[in-house]
Amino acid sequence: MSRILLIEDHPSLGDTIAEYLRRAGHAVDLARTLAAGRALLADVAFDLVLLDLGLPDGDGLDLLRQKAGPAPVMVLTARGTLSERIEGLDRGGGRLHGEAVRAGGAGRAVPDAVAA
Repeated sequence: MSRILLIEDHPSLGDTIAEYLRRAGHAVDLARTLAAGRALLADVAFDLVLLDLGLPDGDGLDLLRQKAGPAPVMVLTARGTLSERIEGLDRGGGRLHGEAVRAGGAGRAVPDAVAA
């Protein structure tokens, strides 16, 4: 079982992804803000971080710039510009998935990301 940190402010999307991952056997901590995500990262060793870039208290790219810990990061974003997506990859986001992706799509990518 993997321990996953999901940082997503959109209530229905975050809840749906978290529930899907829990049903797949993962332990999931859900943070709704960048500050809450940072606090969890400081206290818990995660196997994977699923990160939204557009958060109410900051830009998820800031977390990638200052990332603490060895966990790989999978970026979930509605940002559409190529330069923003490339910056996410350059900052350490191993994969980028649009927020319109169904929870199952993100969930299927989790085993590969955790194994990396």
